[in-house]
Amino acid sequence: MNKLGNFKKKILLIGGDGFIGQSLAVKISTDFKNQKIYVLDKKFNNWSYKKNNKNIKFIKCNINNTSKYKSILKNSDIIVDCIGSTNHNFLEQKHIEIDLKANLSDKIPLLYELQKIKKPILYISLGTLFKYGTKKKINNIENKNNIRQHDIQSINKVAFENYLKILTRQNNFLFVKILNIGSVYGYHNNKDRGLVNSLIIDFINNKTIDYFYSSNSNRYKNIIYIDNLVKEIVSHTSFVKNMNNFYEKNVLGDLINMDDLINYLKFLFPDVKINYIKKDPRTFLYYYKKRLIVSKISKKIIDESIERFQKKNYKS
Repeated sequence: MNKLGNFKKKILLIGGDGFIGQSLAVKISTDFKNQKIYVLDKKFNNWSYKKNNKNIKFIKCNINNTSKYKSILKNSDIIVDCIGSTNHNFLEQKHIEIDLKANLSDKIPLLYELQKIKKPILYISLGTLFKYGTKKKINNIENKNNIRQHDIQSINKVAFENYLKILTRQNNFLFVKILNIGSVYGYHNNKDRGLVNSLIIDFINNKTIDYFYSSNSNRYKNIIYIDNLVKEIVSHTSFVKNMNNFYEKNVLGDLINMDDLINYLKFLFPDVKINYIKKDPRTFLYYYKKRLIVSKISKKIIDESIERFQKKNYKS
């Protein structure tokens, strides 16, 4: 049995209206009936059909408004931080502002409150594998100095993680686990879908795909199915003897080449039109005919996602 189910804990889940947050809250409340879960978000657009869950209490406010949830924070045993933005470039000012607020500045008041904690509390924060780039091999223990300096999401997330690390040195009651994840996919009703889900839904709905590609065969993504990610997060929601105050892990899913994923979806939905926008002289036709090597595991789970989206008649 997972240690979460052995005794009653108070769990504060911040960012609970998102894809990961909602899936995690439902998983915990379903599998562990004695757990009290407080779900915090500034909106709850995707919870209309699940608000009758007696184990879940909703707190509608921005994360920077700590006065709204200070007492709950103080009495929590576990905090799971699912808040974040997935902007990766500096091209537009709005992207910079959105990412800075979501991944760093809006959480500063929370850091001040964590500094005051006087009882053991576990803070689980979802980091990003993207900070290591799109190289093929990402190990469980990565070179922490090898961070992509031009990626806005990585910069802000790493800055917040460093603040958390400083806090663990100042407050021995605070325990932090950073779980670095890749692209998450699987059926859900959240419009903020992510790249893999967006591709699946667009293929299902026979939408024209504009696909930018190059001859760089090292463009990999680490993708993880939502159910597998939620199980991994739940497995970390326990205190263990002699646990370090700061712990970081890369949660690895399936390594996939994005060109291969496009090819596989085209194979499943041959009528979908794709505008192959070349970045170099190499023709995609040759590339498409020669490569169809999405792993068997990935194919099985992607097929399952497609089936679930189709059953729900999901429209983009």
